[in-house]
Amino acid sequence: MLKYYQNKKQKIKIADFGTGTGCLLISVLSEYEYAIGVGFEKSLEAYKITYQNTKKHNLLNRAKIFPNSWIECRDLFDLIISNPPYIKRSKLKDLQAEVQKEPRIALDGGIDGLSCYLSIFPILKKCLKKDGFAILEIGEDQSNIDKIIPLYGLAFQEYVYDLAGMKRCIVVKQDKEHD
Repeated sequence: MLKYYQNKKQKIKIADFGTGTGCLLISVLSEYEYAIGVGFEKSLEAYKITYQNTKKHNLLNRAKIFPNSWIECRDLFDLIISNPPYIKRSKLKDLQAEVQKEPRIALDGGIDGLSCYLSIFPILKKCLKKDGFAILEIGEDQSNIDKIIPLYGLAFQEYVYDLAGMKRCIVVKQDKEHD
């Protein structure tokens, strides 16, 4: 993220799709003191945890958390972040025991692990500012997701690799050539 927003005093507007406990949104808002953020979390239980975590970090003045799905997004954002469910349904039973304790809604990416991305991409087209970016976590089964992105009028920017050298995130932007 620092690559795209190097000035930490920059006023950026951030959305977190599938906020979960709020760790991504809270981390970004803690680093960027003038940023404001919106979290979308459809799990009422996770929404309550996010709210408490946001309050604990004294960020309620800069963060709004909605108990809705990201499909309810209506505003424009400089940055959209998400760690959506991306595990193929057939692989859920093979997960480590501690991961299996997570709510299924936070893990299940559908038959091919792409269902949430296919839901997110049209929203990115609508809610991402012309010069904005989206950073989405991916799993090993989504390593060719860059081929799907242009179908939604978006442009693939780059992959971000984790410490093990695996593709871990994709960076997406508006496709200025096909607006």
